[in-house]
Amino acid sequence: MGRREKPLEPTADPVPRLAHRLRKLRAEAGSPTYRTMAQRVPYSAPTLSAAAAGERLPTLPVLRAYVIACGGDPEEWERHWYETVAEDAEHGTDEGESPYPGLARFGAGDEDRFFGRDDLVASLVDLTARRRVAAVVGASGCGKSSLLRAGLIPALRQSTGPARPAAIRILTPGERPDRTHRREAVVGPAVADRLVVERALTARIVADVADEPGGLPLMAHALREVWRRRSGRMLTEAAYEAIGGVRGAVAHTAEDVYGSLSETDAARARTLLLRLVSPGDGTADTRRPVDSADLPPGCADVLERLVAARLLTVDGTSVELAHEALIGAWPRLRAWIEGDRERLRLHRSLTEAAHAWAELDRDPGSLYRGVRLRAAREAFGDSGREGELTEREAEFLRAGIAAQEQGIRARTRSARRTRVLLGALALLVCLATVAGALAWQQSRNGHRQHAEAQARRIAGVAKTLRTSDPVTSMRLSVAAWRIADLPETREAVRSAVGQRERDAFFGDGAAAAPATARFLSADGRTLTGSTGRRVTRWALDGGRRIGAYNRPGTFDPSGYDADVSADGRLIARATRHGFRIWDLRGESVLGRPLGGDEGSGRDGRFAPSGRMFIVQHEARGDVQVWDVRRRKMVARIRGAEASAPFSVMSPDDRLLATCKGDSGPLLVRDVRTGRDLPRTWPRALDRSFCTAQEAAFAPDGRSLVVPGEGGVRTWDVRTGKERPRLELPGAYEPAVDLSADGTLGVALGDREVVLWRTADPGTPLMRHPVPELTANGVRLDERAGAVRVQVSPWVIRTLHVRDALAGSRGTRRPDITEARFSPDGRTLFTLERRSGGAGKFRLRDGHDGTVLRTLPGRMCADCGVPALAFSPDSAALAYGVDEPEGTRVRRWDLLHGKEGEPPTDVPSLVDSLVLPGNGSPPLTAGSPPGMQDVDDMKLDVWRLGERSAERNGGHSSTRLLHALRPGTSRLVLAPDGRELLSLDGGMTDVRTGRRRPALRGEDSVVSGTFSPDGRFLAVADDNGRLTLWDGRARRALAVLTEEGPTGREPLTGGEPQRVVAFSANGRYVAASDAEGSVRVWETDTPRLDGARYAGTGGPVLALGFTGEELRVMTSRGAVRGMSVTAGRAADSVCARARGGLTRQEWRTYLPDFPYRQTC
Repeated sequence: MGRREKPLEPTADPVPRLAHRLRKLRAEAGSPTYRTMAQRVPYSAPTLSAAAAGERLPTLPVLRAYVIACGGDPEEWERHWYETVAEDAEHGTDEGESPYPGLARFGAGDEDRFFGRDDLVASLVDLTARRRVAAVVGASGCGKSSLLRAGLIPALRQSTGPARPAAIRILTPGERPDRTHRREAVVGPAVADRLVVERALTARIVADVADEPGGLPLMAHALREVWRRRSGRMLTEAAYEAIGGVRGAVAHTAEDVYGSLSETDAARARTLLLRLVSPGDGTADTRRPVDSADLPPGCADVLERLVAARLLTVDGTSVELAHEALIGAWPRLRAWIEGDRERLRLHRSLTEAAHAWAELDRDPGSLYRGVRLRAAREAFGDSGREGELTEREAEFLRAGIAAQEQGIRARTRSARRTRVLLGALALLVCLATVAGALAWQQSRNGHRQHAEAQARRIAGVAKTLRTSDPVTSMRLSVAAWRIADLPETREAVRSAVGQRERDAFFGDGAAAAPATARFLSADGRTLTGSTGRRVTRWALDGGRRIGAYNRPGTFDPSGYDADVSADGRLIARATRHGFRIWDLRGESVLGRPLGGDEGSGRDGRFAPSGRMFIVQHEARGDVQVWDVRRRKMVARIRGAEASAPFSVMSPDDRLLATCKGDSGPLLVRDVRTGRDLPRTWPRALDRSFCTAQEAAFAPDGRSLVVPGEGGVRTWDVRTGKERPRLELPGAYEPAVDLSADGTLGVALGDREVVLWRTADPGTPLMRHPVPELTANGVRLDERAGAVRVQVSPWVIRTLHVRDALAGSRGTRRPDITEARFSPDGRTLFTLERRSGGAGKFRLRDGHDGTVLRTLPGRMCADCGVPALAFSPDSAALAYGVDEPEGTRVRRWDLLHGKEGEPPTDVPSLVDSLVLPGNGSPPLTAGSPPGMQDVDDMKLDVWRLGERSAERNGGHSSTRLLHALRPGTSRLVLAPDGRELLSLDGGMTDVRTGRRRPALRGEDSVVSGTFSPDGRFLAVADDNGRLTLWDGRARRALAVLTEEGPTGREPLTGGEPQRVVAFSANGRYVAASDAEGSVRVWETDTPRLDGARYAGTGGPVLALGFTGEELRVMTSRGAVRGMSVTAGRAADSVCARARGGLTRQEWRTYLPDFPYRQTC
C-alpha cells in the first residue's frame, strides 16, 4: 500500500492550490490508485502522483492525462492550467539574485556561476601559456565575451609562475559551445544556487538554442525569466512556455518595460534604442556603444529602467545594448530599424562626420556639402526632427547649412557678375557669329554660284561637242549634272541619252604622210591604215589598237596600197610588177604579184568574199578576176572602156558586172560558166550602173544596188525587175551599205544618213544629219546596233541605231492611224484602219504595244478622227464614234476590263471630249448636225448619261451650253470641263456661256493640249511653232520651238504632224517633230532648248509618261521607253560613255574645279 500524500492548503500558492483540486477530483472519482490510473493513460504512476504533489506545476499533457484517468473534463482543466500559469507568473518571486545573467554577459566576478566552458577555459589557459598572442573568434552571441571575462581572465589571474601572461589577447578555436557545454550552462548555475531544473526544460532549452544566432545570451535571459517564475525551487518547462521560449523571453521583457513607459518616455526610449544600433548595408544590424554625453536629453529615467531590465548595459560613460540578439529577438525594435533604416544610416554618417569635424577644430572643409548636406537637411533639419541630434551633431548640421547658404550668396554674386560678362561676351560672339555666318554664306553662295557657272559652262561645251566628240560630250553632260543639279544640266544629260552620236574615232595617223592609206572594213568594225611597211588595225568600238604588222619580203616604196579584204586579213599593194598581197596575221606574202604582165594603169580590189581579187586595166579596158589563194586567173573580160566604173562581183563569187562603155552596155558574166547573162534589164540600169562611181551586188547575189543622183536604185539582173527605190532628194551618188541578209540598207546622202528596210524604202527607219561635207563612207554594223560614218580619212563617227533596228524586224503597221497613252502611261488606245475599211478600237499594253483587247464599236471608213478622253486617274476611258446612225460615246472601265455605262447618243457632233474622273459623266463639245451655214453655226456642250436628267430629243443627257459658235476652229475642253477653248483664240465659260479672248498673238493654231492638272496648255500652229501657255490661255510662257516643216518631205509624206503630251504631274512636256524625233522640256524652265531624243524609227503617233519614263509609239506599232529623270539618264550615259571624265579630261575642261568621280 502506497504512502500517504502530504496535506495541501487550498489557499496556498497557485501551484499547490491546483494540486489540491486535482486530489479532490481523484477523491470524487473513488480514489483510484495511481497504478490503476496509469493503466488508463500513457503515463507512469510516479508522474501522475507528482502532478498532485504541489511542488511544481505539471505539464499540460500530464494534467490532461490525470483528469482523463479520473473521468474529468480535459478542456475545463486545461483552462484551469493556463490560469494557474498566469497567476504563478504574477506571484513569482525575485527574491535573491538570479544565477543567470540574462542578456548581459558574464563578468569577471561571475566565475562562480559560469558553467559549461571548463574544457574550453583550460584549453585557453594552456594556449596562452604556449603562445604570446591569442585571439577568440566566434559568431555574435556564442559567448565570447563571457568566456573571456568569467572564464579565462579569472583563470589567468589565479595562475602563478612564468605562465602568467603580461598581455592578454582573446582567441577561441570553437564556433559555438557544444551540446554538453550548453547543458552545463543551464544546470550548473541552478545547482550552485540549490535550484532544481526540470529535465524536460533542460532538453528543451538546449534544443532551442542549438542553431540560434546569439543563442547563449538568449538562453541566459530565458532562464532568468524562468527563475523569476519558478515554482519553489523548481525551474519548470511550464514557466518556459509561459514566457514564449528563448526569443519570446527577450520580447516579453522588452515589451513589459516599453509598455510601462509613458508616451513621452516611450518616444525617448525609441530614440535612445535606435541611437544604439548601427544598421547594416547588406550585412546584419549591430549594436554600437554610445557615450552618455551623446545621448538625447531627458532620457536618464528611461535609461535607468532599460538597464534595470538588463536590456542595456553601462560601462563607465559608455552605453550599449546588452546584446545584439536583442535586435533580432524584439520585433518592435526590428520594425523601428526597418522603418528608419535609411535615416539611421544618415544619422550614423552624420555622427561620424560631426565627430571628425570636432577633432579637426571645426574645420569648414570637413562640413557636409552638396548631396550629403541636402540628404541630412531633409532628414533632420527641415523635417522637424533636429531634436534627435546631439548638440554637436546639430551644430555640425547648422554650420553646413550656413556654409551652403553663404556659398549660394557668393555664387549668386559671382553668377551675376558672370552673367554680365557672359552677356557682353555673348553679344560679341553673336556679332562675330553673324559676321562669320554672313561670310560663310557669301562664301557658300560664291562656291555654289561658281559651281553652277561651271556646270552651265560645261553643259554648253557638251552641247557643242555632241557631233564632233560624242563620248566627251556625254561625259561632260554627266559631270555638269553631278556638279550642280540645274535645269540646264538636267537638259544636258537628257540630251546625252537621246543623241545618236555614240563615239568618234580619231586615228593617230592623222598627221602622217599624204601617202598613208586608210580602209574601213566591210562590217564597219575595224579600220586599217598603212604607212610604208607598217600596217595598223584599230577596233572602232573603243578606239583600241588591235594589231600592228610589218610587211615581210620585198617592199616597193613607189607603189600604193590598193585595198583590204572584207575581213581585214589581206592587204593588196600595187607595184610595178603587179599587185602583191600580204597575209597580215601570218605576216607572209602570198606568192607572186597578180596582174603584173599587163602594163601600167592598173587598179585592183578584193571581191566581197575576199577570195577573189579584181584587176582592172584602165588604159586597155581589160578586167581580170584572180583566185587569191590559188594565184590563178578565173575570168577575163576585154574591151571595157577606161572611164567605166570599177567592176563588181557578187558575194558568192559567181557573177561579175562591168561596163563596156561610158553609158553601157552593162555586162554580167557568170564566172563559173564563163557565159554572159541574157539582157533582161532595161536601158536605165545600163545608164545608172555605167555612170555611177560605185555600185555593188546585194547579199542575195542577184541584185545590183546602184546609188545615183536623187537616191538608190536596185535591179534584179536575172529578171530585170527594179525593186523599190530609196528617194534621197539632193543626194548625188550616196555611199551605200547593206546588212548581211540584205534586208536593211544605210545610205550617206546630202549631209544625212538614212537607214531603211530594202523591202520598204518609202518609210525609212532613221534619218540623221551629218554636217561634214567630207563624209564619203558608211557602214552598217547590225550586231553592234551602229552605223559608222567616215567623215575624213582618219575620223570615223559611230551612230547609235539599235532602237531603229529593233523596230525594223517587226511587221510595219500602217493601219494604226490614231493612238493615245493614258495619263499613267500604262495603257495605249489605238484606232486601226485598213484601206477602205472601218476602223477598230484596241487597247494595248503601254510598255510594249501588245494588244490587250478590242473595244466595242467601229469607226466608219469616211469618218473623221474620234474624240477620246482618259480619266485623270487612268481608271476609265471614253471615246466618241461617228457612226452612220449618229454620234455615240462609249465608256470603258480600265480597272475591271469591262464596258462602263451603256453607249450614249450625243445630240451633236463631238469635237472635244473630257472625262473629269471621280465617277463624273463625260462632257462633249461640238456643233449640232446639219448646220452648214458658218455664220449661223451653233455650239453645244453636253453632260452625258445622267439618268435623272430631262430627256432632250430622246437623249438622257444635259445640255450645259448652247451658243453661237465662232467659226469652224477646233474645240478643246479644259480638264475640269469648266471652260472650252476655241483654237481661233477664244475661251468660253461652260456654265455662263461668256466668252473671253485667249491665245493672244497666236495665228493659225491647229492643235491644243492641256496638262492633266490644267496648269499648262501647249498649242501648235500650222508653221510648226509650239508655244507653252498657262492653263487659262492668258499668258504665253515660252515658245518651245520655232521649227517649221523641213526642206525635205516628212517620213510619211504629206503635212508634218506634231504630237504633244504632258506628264501626269505637269512637270514635263514632250513634243515630236515630222521626222520622228522627240524633245522634252521642264515646264518650270520652258525657255531652254529642251532635250532632244533622236528619231524613233518612224512618225510618232503617241507620247506618254509613266513614272520617270517617256514612252513613244511610232507608226510601226513599236513602243520605245526613254528616261527623263536626270539620275536614270546619267546612269545610262555613263554606260554608253564607258565611264566618266578622266583626270586629264577634267584638267582640260575644269582646270579650277576639284576632280570628282562622276560615274
